[in-house]
Amino acid sequence: MSKNLHIYRSSAGSGKTYSLVRNYVRMALVGDGRTFYPRYFRHILAITFTNKAASEMKERVLSFISDLSKGVGQGKDHSFFSHIQEDTSLSDEDIKNRSQQILTAILHNYTDLSISTIDKFVFRIVRTFAHDLQMAQAFEVEMDKDLLIQPTVSFLISRIGTNKEVSDALVAFALSKADEGKSYNLENALEQFAKHLFIEKSEKFITSLNDVSISDCLEVKNDLLLEIDAFEQLLLRKRKEFLAFCKTFNLGPKDFTRGSFYNYFNNFRKRSSDKFFPSDTLQKNVANNKWSANSVDEDKKEIIINHADFLSALFDDVQKHLRVGFKDYIFNKLLLNNIFSIAVLNELSKELEQFKEENNVKHISEFNNAIAEIIRKEPTPFIYERLGERYHHFLIDEFQDTSVMQWHNLLPLVHNSLSEGYQNLIVGDAKQSIYRWRGGEVEQFVQLPEHIFQSELLPNPDELKNSLLNNAEEKVLSDNWRSDKEIVQFNNAFFNNLKTIISPNLQPIYESCEQNPMGKDGGFIHIDLTPDTKSFKSDVMDKIIQQIEVLRSMNYDFKDIAILCRTRKEACQAAESLNCAGVNVLSDEALLLSASKDVNFILALLVYLHNTQDKVSQTYIVSYLYYNKENADYNLHQVLESIGKGDSRIFKDFITSLGIDFQPQALWELAIYDLVERLIHVFKLSSTDIYLHYFLDAIHNFSIKNSNDIVAFLEWWDKNHDKEAIVVPDDMDAVKVMTVHKSKGLEFPIVFIPFNWKVGKASDEIWVDAKGKIKKMKVALLNNSKQLERSEYADIHKEEKNKSIMEDLNVLYVAMTRPKHQLYIYTAEYKKLDDFNTLSKLIGYYFQSATHEFPISIGKLEPKSVDKDIDNLALNLNYSSLSDWRKTIRLKNNSNQLWDINLDKQQWGSLLHECLAQIHYPKDKESVLDKLERNGLISVEMKSKLRNRIEELLNDEQLMPFFLEDWEVKTEQIILQESGESYVPDRLLIKNNKVKIIDYKTGSTSQMEKHKKQVDGYYKALKKMGFEEISKYIIYTEENDKIVQW
Repeated sequence: MSKNLHIYRSSAGSGKTYSLVRNYVRMALVGDGRTFYPRYFRHILAITFTNKAASEMKERVLSFISDLSKGVGQGKDHSFFSHIQEDTSLSDEDIKNRSQQILTAILHNYTDLSISTIDKFVFRIVRTFAHDLQMAQAFEVEMDKDLLIQPTVSFLISRIGTNKEVSDALVAFALSKADEGKSYNLENALEQFAKHLFIEKSEKFITSLNDVSISDCLEVKNDLLLEIDAFEQLLLRKRKEFLAFCKTFNLGPKDFTRGSFYNYFNNFRKRSSDKFFPSDTLQKNVANNKWSANSVDEDKKEIIINHADFLSALFDDVQKHLRVGFKDYIFNKLLLNNIFSIAVLNELSKELEQFKEENNVKHISEFNNAIAEIIRKEPTPFIYERLGERYHHFLIDEFQDTSVMQWHNLLPLVHNSLSEGYQNLIVGDAKQSIYRWRGGEVEQFVQLPEHIFQSELLPNPDELKNSLLNNAEEKVLSDNWRSDKEIVQFNNAFFNNLKTIISPNLQPIYESCEQNPMGKDGGFIHIDLTPDTKSFKSDVMDKIIQQIEVLRSMNYDFKDIAILCRTRKEACQAAESLNCAGVNVLSDEALLLSASKDVNFILALLVYLHNTQDKVSQTYIVSYLYYNKENADYNLHQVLESIGKGDSRIFKDFITSLGIDFQPQALWELAIYDLVERLIHVFKLSSTDIYLHYFLDAIHNFSIKNSNDIVAFLEWWDKNHDKEAIVVPDDMDAVKVMTVHKSKGLEFPIVFIPFNWKVGKASDEIWVDAKGKIKKMKVALLNNSKQLERSEYADIHKEEKNKSIMEDLNVLYVAMTRPKHQLYIYTAEYKKLDDFNTLSKLIGYYFQSATHEFPISIGKLEPKSVDKDIDNLALNLNYSSLSDWRKTIRLKNNSNQLWDINLDKQQWGSLLHECLAQIHYPKDKESVLDKLERNGLISVEMKSKLRNRIEELLNDEQLMPFFLEDWEVKTEQIILQESGESYVPDRLLIKNNKVKIIDYKTGSTSQMEKHKKQVDGYYKALKKMGFEEISKYIIYTEENDKIVQW
């Protein structure tokens, strides 16, 4: 029996993308194995994790198919052509001919090339089933959760003072965060906390709290305080008994061995849970009846010995109390810390739902949950019927990053495919699982196919499991084609050794970490430790800059080098150090618009225009102009001093003295885009500045989505200034600085890993099942502190810690497997190897060396083997001048789009044609009309008139066969010809290899021959695309005999 579920377990640089593309092309060439069909590719769905990966896969598929059609690699061993020949057993001519036909079909039907992210595929299903899910048809999708969180938090804060319960809860929430040493800024703290609402793992817990009100939380809080106090009171009573005994016999701390017994009981007064448990030494002393030091007075020794039974009984009572009640006590304490967090989270959830409903917007994270029930309840053929597409093959890339819910949603579709005998492919590398915070669970891939992770959530787990087991065939991709031999061998040894620091149940992730080096001999690794002082990071960057200078002298370019950092903040610090040293640098942070002094100047002007008394903006404006304008004669100190005193006259005089005609009152009425454009002209800023161009783009996008209000824009900018950046070519000669997460899937000739990364820092909070401990709450949110180790949630705490260590080791694996030729690690010196909580200690653990034995170099540093480019030209962009376009351009209204109720015959025909062109099936009628009305293209009266006419047409017996749902519909689909011309048929109905061409005409039949000639052009184009059975129709909507066929 052939196996149809191929599971590829890969490693970095092993060619997994190549393998996936190879399988895709094989499936497209072979089809169903019976009859070759050029458009069979439309039955293959390839899913990956990021848009960039999907784009790269599309490019490679097209490139390889194009090469096959030309015979590239024909007759050569180990070429793609030879691999495809091996996979398909097709002749050379068949491969070339079929590839050419497939390529033509893809180019003519590019939207059928289903290579996308899993989010996009899920989005398609949600759009199709929007009505079933009770969603508005025209909802917008928001990818950035911050754009939903920010207004949600603002609305909640605005309720302070208007709702006492909410006000008290928010104050308590802010105080609890301040007590934890976190942000005292309520808005920032709420925005961070609101991210729980978008985490897949949190969703089921939050849902179970939907009915919990603030008053419920207050009631729970009071119950918790009572239970906590009851537990502590017994300890306080035991303390009181002990101190009364000591007072009676005049005993103090020094009368007990090291004072430990006395201090143990006395510390109960602090009510600190970390003081409740005795030390190991104290327990041994009590067990061995060792109460006093030798130096203690003999009389007192005798008193203590005579009362040893009493003291032992006190001690035992406390230990019994701890054994019986401490787990509940610590649970109550941890929950009490977060009780108002739970209350606030519920209020945030309500505000978020209200905001989304009012703005008809959905976050991408909602879709997986939305379709879960559809995927599980509806038969797969029905889902495909609604999608208008049937997939036979599923190729899933980066499986280790696929969330549990995403996999559960795909499983029924994969199961259906396997049951019909079609091949499927899953590719992943558990060692590169670094997106656990997005819902990715590495065990899901490790356990495949024997187990389905969290299968208890599925309705038919046994059936699905058997389907996977019966079809699974595993293959390990163990060759490394990326890195030089020394680097591969070092990484093999390093991670094979370090896998012992993760828990045994997770160690299988690194079982197959050793790779066969297939690249060049050579390679260079350099590891250096720097004293962990206040200047540690700047000292590390100094060493890196010195090494870059050495590499430059060895013919390496800046663009050969990448610096990979653990956090965005560290990447920013690295980029800043390189900039200061005159090293060309390319990083997200260096390209941020907020890094431009001109952009910040414009922002200061906007703040000033909003509030002309704002001293900070006035100070920035004056300072900028003073240092950037040659004719600034004023004494800067005097001007700034006057601004500080509130003398705005000096500020205005200063600007006027520079010859700048700045008239705020003339600018207030302008829309924000026009306003900023005017400011650029007034202050004679560079019209070719790339930062200003991108800043104008950001304003334009904001004004389309939001408003033209200055205040609204400034508030938006304050939240998003760290996201807006310019875009430059990847091949600029500059050192690339990025986070490790951004580097995933990339490779570089030389990689530097700087600083001392933290290892094993678990999440701050965890959700747990309350197990009936609290009224009205089935679940609880607890701080993930060390105190959990003594709770009944110790296993969850330990598991979270172990997974955090594993993920940090995976991040390091990703970083260390990016270089092709050279790897540099610059981290901190360590004092002792007592833990593995930093990068430097992982290095020390591997080498088992004292810090003075570093630096360590492995391999030989070779100069660049290829000649340097004759010159590295800087990027010169010729931007058009930002001249006043209003003098040369006037906008003309398109009267045909401003539909009125009183239309002439031609306008009515155009509008009717527009509606029909957007309707796939009769059920689409209302959504199409709603969209036209919402976009301002028709009035309410016109909508009613159109509805009546369209209903007449759709119910016409002549037209009904053209709107049946068993046909795939494409409306106004562009068909590109080899000559460069394009055809746009009104409606195509497609089923298998049959096609019906429909063209709507709202006029008379007097021009029928001309209309037929137009449709004949469509016919010829579709014939070239490989369709065999083509029918041609013209529908004359205003004639009695509406259908013309020839």
